[in-house]
Amino acid sequence: MAAIAGNLDTVRPHKGMLFITNHMMNKDRQFDPKGAKEEMDALSLGRVKFDEANNQPRAIVRYCRFDPDHPDGHEVISASTFIDDLWNSKAKHVLFYIHGFNSEPETSPWEYGVFTQAAALQAQFDSIEPNNTQIVLLIWPCGNRFGILRDYWSDQIAAHMSAAAFEVALGKFLKWSRLQQPVPADEAKWPYVMAHSMGNRLLLSTMDLAKIEDDVGANAFRGIFMVAADVVNEALEGHSSIAEAARTVSVYHAWDDKALIGSKYANLVSKGSWSRRLGTTGPEDMTKVSGNVYAVDCADFNVGVDPFLLGHNYFTENIIVDGKEKPNPVVAHIYNTMQLGRVDTTI
Repeated sequence: MAAIAGNLDTVRPHKGMLFITNHMMNKDRQFDPKGAKEEMDALSLGRVKFDEANNQPRAIVRYCRFDPDHPDGHEVISASTFIDDLWNSKAKHVLFYIHGFNSEPETSPWEYGVFTQAAALQAQFDSIEPNNTQIVLLIWPCGNRFGILRDYWSDQIAAHMSAAAFEVALGKFLKWSRLQQPVPADEAKWPYVMAHSMGNRLLLSTMDLAKIEDDVGANAFRGIFMVAADVVNEALEGHSSIAEAARTVSVYHAWDDKALIGSKYANLVSKGSWSRRLGTTGPEDMTKVSGNVYAVDCADFNVGVDPFLLGHNYFTENIIVDGKEKPNPVVAHIYNTMQLGRVDTTI
């Protein structure tokens, strides 16, 4: 089996990385919901720092540029400025990345915060083709307490409660994306979503709400990539909001994903649900899902390329084969899908 290259130990998020978040910030504690509108306006832009001790989801999002050096924190910008930044970038593909559970923005019980995960993804895509893919990080509030089971259950709630905020944010981008068509193919910005672990619960809740509100529409995304999805393996059956929202849906799964095996038992304790996870088996019955849903088996490499050896975080590291560094198999597969517009079920 190939060795991992250790990308997470070397990559650093670049200043200006775009992200959207409904995470509580340091200024939110100053806000009085009964206060004047002027107070809300004063807190809407400027500089903010994450309040990692407070994992209550906000009902609205902030659009931000990452800035690790400024003493007052990251830069909050308007939605229109955020979209202008995307439009003016050289990238052809915009990949919204939704992180998994128990992951804080800048620190994490798993050592690497979500900014480092996003930076590792960006570095891998850049190593395949520079300026082709831009990662936009979607940060939702996760638990930051002792007791992983308690964090797991509270993060499920936070993911579901965050759906309304992100549905509005993605709706704004997609409406802008439709308005800028038709443009020459080499100038189009193709939107995609990649969700990892419990981030797929947020994705599912967001798409369910978007289907009701009609803010996303059919085939709004060129592709959706569900990696190690911590949702039930029947989640895409029937008239799935995720399948309807994208041209193609790729489900990356591995039977020996130890984190998702634990998730199955955690859900049995909390909900009495014994259903296996989508990221373990893929769709339970492929005949019950839409024809644009594809299952991609990652069991041949998931443990070997996971820095934590759980077979769950198998997308962040490049690999070493015969002494040469090569892209992570999942990242390479996603890149090929974006380039070709179709999904190869082998990896």
